[in-house]
Amino acid sequence: MRTIKPSSNGIYTHLMEEVYQDYRYNAFSPANHFWQVWKKVVSPDYYISVTDRPIMEEFSITVIPPDYSGLPANIQKENQADVKGLKGSTVRIDLKSNRPLNKGFLKLDNEELPLTIRGKRAAGGFIFKRDALLKIQLEDNRGITNQNPIPFHLQILPDLNPDMRVIQPAPIVELGTDQLIPVHLKIEDDFGFSTLQVGYEIQRPSYIEDESLISIFPIYLENQNDLSQEVKTIWNLVELGLMPEDEVHYHFEVYDNDVVSGPKKSISSTFIAKVPSLGDLFTAMEEQEDQMIDELIMHSDEIDGIQKQLENMQLEMLKSDRLDWDQQQQMEETLAQVQQEAEALKKLAESMEAINQSAEKHSLFSNDLMQKFKELQKLVNEILNPELMTDMDVLKDALDKMNMKDIMDAMENLSSNLDQVEQQLDRFLDIFRRIKAEQKLDETIQRMNQLVEQKKIVNENIQIR
Repeated sequence: MRTIKPSSNGIYTHLMEEVYQDYRYNAFSPANHFWQVWKKVVSPDYYISVTDRPIMEEFSITVIPPDYSGLPANIQKENQADVKGLKGSTVRIDLKSNRPLNKGFLKLDNEELPLTIRGKRAAGGFIFKRDALLKIQLEDNRGITNQNPIPFHLQILPDLNPDMRVIQPAPIVELGTDQLIPVHLKIEDDFGFSTLQVGYEIQRPSYIEDESLISIFPIYLENQNDLSQEVKTIWNLVELGLMPEDEVHYHFEVYDNDVVSGPKKSISSTFIAKVPSLGDLFTAMEEQEDQMIDELIMHSDEIDGIQKQLENMQLEMLKSDRLDWDQQQQMEETLAQVQQEAEALKKLAESMEAINQSAEKHSLFSNDLMQKFKELQKLVNEILNPELMTDMDVLKDALDKMNMKDIMDAMENLSSNLDQVEQQLDRFLDIFRRIKAEQKLDETIQRMNQLVEQKKIVNENIQIR
């Protein structure tokens, strides 16, 4: 019971707040004086009925990613206001209301999508296409709607571009006669791949009036769903009919498997494969050989000078029973010179191997001449014998102990070994010069054979056109 006082104009007013249940009420006024014939004046009974708005008792949002992602469906409850998914995902809404429903709809920003109603249950869905604000509007069978629906924030998750790293080949390669390019790539993506290929353009030398050829070479992917993989293959360019001085400019392309927005791709930088002319190859070969001959002569002279130093030191040492400081310093400097020459001989062997590899890669010489080059390689490898290094170690040890007899013996052995090295260098140089003379004849034959082959290719291309 509430006591209410009238306002200045005699009107009684009362405000009931937060009404959550039904009420029955009336108003009465008791007699204020004894002479009044009534004890109180009572109004009729009045009723307040509280109406329940429809609310969601059960609710779930199921996000089903597109098939290409391979991701499982994700079910979110109503207490999660942020809904995230890949573009193209199917979003499914399922709910149960506290009251039988008449209709309902999903409101995506300004777009309304109707719900399917079955009694207290409702369901609906849409395709995730953009970021949006989702609200769910319900109306029960009395025509009463839900109030202040919870806003759900829809956010598109990014499908990233694929990533690619080229491990092999090098940016510029020189093609051999096999015209093969080993390829080694590292590719990564968040959901998988659809295509890996080489895009290339064949550029002819300027003196040949021919249009560039642009095409692609597909690279097979054994498992497109492997998100991080290394791909190794061999690109065979023989069928392209390349000729000397042609260049192949190419790049690698990898595409992901996004079928919703379209495959995204990554493209490598441009690589170049060159077909050298015979003239360029033989010129480079001759320059390498001439440089090697000059170095052989120089090192032979250096070794001869070291031998003379050793002989002079041996004569000086015969005059004394111990080494003075200057002689010891001179001995150490001589050992350092021998060590330098040993390193230089190793580099000469590497240079000879590079010449052999280049000749073999481009089939520059006949089998007979190539065999001679290989024997020459074996000979240069044998020039630096292990005994020379052993003699140096023995001499160093003798110097540390300052044993004159051991020093003299070690110097004698080292001098003898250096003499053998010098003789082998001279022999190698003589054989090398004779093989170089033979190579001139081979070069002439190779040039003639190439002219015949080029003419054949040109004739075949003319017939095709």
